[in-house]
Amino acid sequence: RGFNAENLAKTNEIFTKSLNTFDSGLKEFGKSMDSITRELSSDVEQSNTKSQSESKKNQENLKELFGDSKVKLWDDKPFKL
Repeated sequence: RGFNAENLAKTNEIFTKSLNTFDSGLKEFGKSMDSITRELSSDVEQSNTKSQSESKKNQENLKELFGDSKVKLWDDKPFKL
């Protein structure tokens, strides 16, 4: 055992195979993370759309029940002690 051309060539070959395997694994991991990110983004968009729709519906229901009011519930001026 020592540093000779045959051992160095085998070591280089094994290292190259290992690096290629690691690279392909990392690419697969990236693809799966991208898929999860797209899925989560889609869920957030759907949730936001549903929330906006419900908010609009709630406002319309309040207007039906109590009428349209122009009365301010709070002042826009900053509060001072």
